[in-house]
Amino acid sequence: MLRVATAILCFLVGGVVVHSAPCEPVHIHMCRTMPWNMTRMPNHLYHSTQQNAILAIEQYEELVDINCSEVLRFFLCAMYAPICAFDFLHDPIKPCKSVCQRARDGCEPIMRRYNHSWPEIFACEELPVYDRGVCISPEAMVTEFAEDVKVVDASLDVMPNEPQALDCKTWNSDRCRCRKMKPTLTTYMEMKYDYGMYPNT
Repeated sequence: MLRVATAILCFLVGGVVVHSAPCEPVHIHMCRTMPWNMTRMPNHLYHSTQQNAILAIEQYEELVDINCSEVLRFFLCAMYAPICAFDFLHDPIKPCKSVCQRARDGCEPIMRRYNHSWPEIFACEELPVYDRGVCISPEAMVTEFAEDVKVVDASLDVMPNEPQALDCKTWNSDRCRCRKMKPTLTTYMEMKYDYGMYPNT
């Protein structure tokens, strides 16, 4: 009986570890050109390892090669090797609905010629809309900043209660009325924040 209980406990603990897996480097060849290089498993299609995801994504290589949609590779990689952002470890970021629709609109006509339709696992209707949820699209990926853009490091986990003057010359930590707030999906939705993602260099 003790062995059975121990086995069940190990299985449950193992399941929790897989669910909250940390970020890992992207090994899927098709996704090496994406503006992110870290992913996490399981992915949005419930593949527990990148090896499983590689076997599944390979069936779309010919569609990517013929370039039926300029966003197909981005969409597939966002599904099979989702971007791993430390602030969204428990809520992996999905591709936006519009990205899925653009990929489907470009590629489904070609798929139909060979008696295939857009896969049900890529249900565009179930993906978030950019202005009402957190999602990624090629246009939203920031790779360079204009000189007048101020980047705030969200890893500090501190957001001000009240907006501070951007040109404040006498700012110090004693005057700042701040409280620690984790920038999670819920925070972004409740506070209606705009957000951007950029690769670490």
